[in-house]
Amino acid sequence: MNDRQLRRIRTGYVYLGHLTFLTMLVFSLVWMFPRVCYMDSAFQVFGLINSGSFTINDGRCSMVVSELLPLLFLKLHLPLSGIIAAYSVSFVLIGYGCYIAVQHLLKDYGTALAMLFPFFCMNHTFLHGISETFQLVFAAALLYTLLAYRRRSSSKVAAVCHAAALLAVAAFCAFIHPVAIFFLAFVWLYVWVDEGFSFRWETVFALAAFVLVEALKLLLPAQGGRDASFLLPLPELLSKLPDFWHFGSLKFFKDHIFSLYYMPLLLFVWTSVWYIRRKMVWKSVFYIGFNLFFLFITLWIYFAGDGPIAMERSFLPMALFTALPFVREVMPEWKPFGHRIACLLLMLLLALTFIRMGNGAEEASERLQKMDDLLVDARQEGVHKLFVSKEDAESFGVDYSWGTGIESMLYVTARHGRECCSNLFVYEDIAALQLPELLATDRVAFVPWWIFLHREGLNPEYFPLPDEPFYFLHIDGNQYRFVRAQ
Repeated sequence: MNDRQLRRIRTGYVYLGHLTFLTMLVFSLVWMFPRVCYMDSAFQVFGLINSGSFTINDGRCSMVVSELLPLLFLKLHLPLSGIIAAYSVSFVLIGYGCYIAVQHLLKDYGTALAMLFPFFCMNHTFLHGISETFQLVFAAALLYTLLAYRRRSSSKVAAVCHAAALLAVAAFCAFIHPVAIFFLAFVWLYVWVDEGFSFRWETVFALAAFVLVEALKLLLPAQGGRDASFLLPLPELLSKLPDFWHFGSLKFFKDHIFSLYYMPLLLFVWTSVWYIRRKMVWKSVFYIGFNLFFLFITLWIYFAGDGPIAMERSFLPMALFTALPFVREVMPEWKPFGHRIACLLLMLLLALTFIRMGNGAEEASERLQKMDDLLVDARQEGVHKLFVSKEDAESFGVDYSWGTGIESMLYVTARHGRECCSNLFVYEDIAALQLPELLATDRVAFVPWWIFLHREGLNPEYFPLPDEPFYFLHIDGNQYRFVRAQ
C-alpha cells in the first residue's frame, strides 16, 4: 500500500468518525428531553440548577467537566430548555473531544477508528447520557494513545506536557466510576505486552497516578457507599456461581447477541485467530484471557440482571477491549479494497445503529408526552402537585421511574414555560406517604428516599411552583379525578 492509498483510506475513516460524532450531537439536541429528563441525568441537572453550582455526587469529580456548559448557561440566565440542551450535548462533546485529540493532535488513526466501535453496542445507553462507561470508552482510548505515544521532541517542556496530560486523563478516568480499573488495566497491559514487557516512564507514571487518585478518593467524605453498593459480599457472590447458566445477566447477553454484541464477538474471534495463527503467544494470552475474564466478572457481579440501561453499560467496555487490537494490528494488513469495503460496511452498520437509537428515543419521548398530557389536565383544574400510583401511571403510559418528581418539573417547565411548572410523583407504596409534610403547601415531591423537599430549595427563576396542596389521582372506571390530600 503506497502513501497515496494510505492517505485516502485514512481520510475515509476520518470523515466517518466526524460524521458519527456530529450525528450524535444532532441526536442529543433532537432528543434532549428523554436523554436528560430521566433518573440520574435529571437528578444531576436539577441539583445544578437549584444550587447554582457544580453538583458532585459520590465523590465523582469528573462530573465537573460535563456540568461546565450547562452551568455557564445557568449563569447567563438562559432558558431552561437551553440548559437541558447543554447538558445533553456535554457528554457527547467529551467523547468528541477525546476523538479529536487522538485523531488530529496525536495522529493515532487506528485508536481513533476503534473509538467508533462502542456505538454498535449502544441503544438505551443513548437515553442515559450520564452513563459512566460511555465517557470511559473514549477517555480510556485517549489514555492508551498517551501511553503509547512517542514524542518527537526530547525537551523537558514536552515531557512535562506529556506527563500532565497523562495525569489529567488518568485522574478523569479514576473519578468517573470504579469500573475505570478495568479500562486502565486493559490499556496498561496492552501497551506493556505490545512493547515486549518493557517499562517506559509513561506506563509507570500513569499507573502510579491512577493508584494515587484512587487512594485520594477514599479521603473524600462523599465517596464510597453508593459506588460499591452493587457488589455483594464475596461469600454471597460465590454461592451464586452454581446457577451461572441461569443468571439474568447471561440471559440479557444471549438475548442481545445479534442486536448489540455481534460486533465485539466477531472482533474477538477474528483477532484471537489472527494472534494464534501468527504464534503471538503472549498477546493471545492477554487478549483472550482479559476479554473472557471481563465478560465472566460482569456476568457474575450482575447475576440478577437489571434494566436495559444498566445491563448495556455493563457490557459496553468489551467494545473497546475487542476493537483496539483489531484495528491497530489486524486491519493494517488489509489491502485498499478491503478497507473500502470495511468503510462502507461501518457506515451502513452505524446508520442502522442510529436508526435503532432514534426509535428508542421516540418511545421515551412518548412517555414524557403522556406525563405532560396528564399534568395539562391537572392544571386545568388548578392542580400543580400530583401523586399517582405506579399502576395508574403505567395505565396512562408513564412507565415508573424513581425520578418522576424531578423529570416532570424539568420537562413541563422547559416545554411550556415557568408559569406551567408542575410536580408529578409516582409512588409504589402509599404507606410511605403517610407523613406530616403531605399536608404542607410549601413542599415538593422529590425522590423516593427523600420524598419531600422544601419549596425554598427550588430556584424560583426556573421552578416557581405554586404554594398549593398535594393532590392524588383517583380513577373511577374510564374517568379520573384529582382529590386533595387529607
